[in-house]
Amino acid sequence: MKGIIPFRLYDFQKRVVSEYDKNQFNIIKKFRQAGLTTVSVIWALWRCLFKFEQRCMVLSKSDREAIGVGKIVETVLENLPAWMSPVMKNDNDHEKEFADTRSVLWFYTCAAARSKALTYLIIDEAAFIQNMDEHWKAMYPTLSTGGNCIVISTVNGMGNWYEETWHRAEDKKNQFHIISLDYKEHPDYRTVEWERKTRANIGEKGWLQEYCGSFLGSGETYIDAKILSELEELCLDPIEKLFPEWDTTPQDEYDEEDLANPNYEKGALWVWKDPQPGREYIVAADAGEGVRADNSAFHVIDTSSFEQVAEFYSNEIPVHKFSMVISQVATFYNEALLVMDHDTGPGMAVLNRLEHTIHYPNMYWENKKGRGEKSGVTLSRTSRPLILETLQTSLLNRLIRIRSRRLIRELKNFVYNKSKQRPEAVKGKTDDLVLSLAMGLHVTDVANRDLPVGAEPMNGRIGKAMTGKNFEDVKKHLQSGLPEEFFEVDTPIDFYDLMPNLMKKEQHYRNPILKEFGW
Repeated sequence: MKGIIPFRLYDFQKRVVSEYDKNQFNIIKKFRQAGLTTVSVIWALWRCLFKFEQRCMVLSKSDREAIGVGKIVETVLENLPAWMSPVMKNDNDHEKEFADTRSVLWFYTCAAARSKALTYLIIDEAAFIQNMDEHWKAMYPTLSTGGNCIVISTVNGMGNWYEETWHRAEDKKNQFHIISLDYKEHPDYRTVEWERKTRANIGEKGWLQEYCGSFLGSGETYIDAKILSELEELCLDPIEKLFPEWDTTPQDEYDEEDLANPNYEKGALWVWKDPQPGREYIVAADAGEGVRADNSAFHVIDTSSFEQVAEFYSNEIPVHKFSMVISQVATFYNEALLVMDHDTGPGMAVLNRLEHTIHYPNMYWENKKGRGEKSGVTLSRTSRPLILETLQTSLLNRLIRIRSRRLIRELKNFVYNKSKQRPEAVKGKTDDLVLSLAMGLHVTDVANRDLPVGAEPMNGRIGKAMTGKNFEDVKKHLQSGLPEEFFEVDTPIDFYDLMPNLMKKEQHYRNPILKEFGW
């Protein structure tokens, strides 16, 4: 707005620069237009002008943006006083080399950082760089001789390298020093009028992402961020853990003190409640290949209280052993109803072993039109949205009590993929716990629909959710704004006068729509 101006820092920018000198690794959560990219790049330029043998690199998410960052440096160099203007050895879009100090400043994308030993590595908008986790593994050796790293970004939902690195830094599980900036630290953003106008123009999700730094609120999670936060608070530590040999929880999921404790208990099976006499349970499972990229998982759900009482999770257990674990756990929980999809190779293999080798007596059978009954659940392109909708309904209405932090972690990374137009795990993450839970809830709902009149349902919560409070909310919306005489019995009503936008002709008040709502 003002053209070239003196480079005077805000207080929060001075604080950030001072932290750069104190810590080898810094990760910054900033708000939009905080000027952190400009500040950091000019700070790197200052080092190259006044310190010897500096090798600084600024990484951007695209080559166009890398060149744009280089233009900032170019503008500064053009406007320096003559006594400060350096002698340049190389001067192009991607490299500024200073002859006097033998320092160099590069501007590239992540692929270029693999082969250069660096004094400072600055990664800009790290949350928006594709495959950043793989890039980081390749870049880290360039800092291994004592180099420094600065990671700058606004948030971009859950499941990306930046979010995971930030939360691991909060839990003291890596060497990054966190710097969190509040938009109110910027003198131009402290007015109520600015906040009101900005929130109105960019929407609530944009506000949470660009200015509030909310990881959950900024993503496209399938389940609302507020609900996930509520569910996470209700998670409990298991009363016991079993099958430690199959526990493949990543090392960074544990606290350092846990890993240092030789008596710390590990286990693939987490148990919150033992089986109760007379209770009915469902074991909902999803089988994996028994390799690192694919998990085998199952839940045990109490169909009376709709509570998660046990959970298994492993990506190394072979299919035949997974079959044995499922049958033993399901038998232990009062011969629970066993539910699993039959559309994948591992799922078919487990079902076949359970049915023909182990002879488990209580498996879920699906009626396939024209082909009779078949054990398991169809998780196809057409059935998948229906199954996930049952999960969504259950969570939105707080019908099921989730106890597992492993499940919450997957739900946070379970997002709506706009390009594929379907909900799924973010790239590089898994959704085995999510899908298996969805299948179990769906089977519970379907089983209740198929019961004869007078039979006792497994649990009517899901159906009640669709006809209970939600139903009444719709009714209230329809009722709002209508005159009192509309609801008086045996009073002839002219709908055209009362509701011209809904009815275009005179009707009697006992029409099917009103009867549906019990009017």
